[in-house]
Amino acid sequence: MSKQKKRMAVGIIVALFVILALAIGETLYMKSKEHDRIELEKQTAIEIKDKVKDIKKITFTALYESSPGIKNVDFDIEETDGTVIRGNSVIIGSFGFHSGKGLKMGSTDEKVKVIYTSGEEAVLE
Repeated sequence: MSKQKKRMAVGIIVALFVILALAIGETLYMKSKEHDRIELEKQTAIEIKDKVKDIKKITFTALYESSPGIKNVDFDIEETDGTVIRGNSVIIGSFGFHSGKGLKMGSTDEKVKVIYTSGEEAVLE
């Protein structure tokens, strides 16, 4: 095998390792972002449960950054009487709910089912 062919083979092997390392790195990064997203949604669900009464279920519909450092979490709420209030939003990095839908401020003491944007489900006690 000539020197040129050996260099070409080594170059191809190195390129394959670099591509593999980038693919693994991206996968780990995306899993880390998803974990951070779910943790933020879990904290938000606890805050919502502590500030809104008569909640049976919280369904997160979106999580996005509206400006640097400010994240919006959109969610729907099903009340204990079966009424669904859609289009609610809470801003993380600021204070307050933004909804013209009539959330009942208070606290929910019962268990609350939570559905995260990933589809994962949990129950807050």
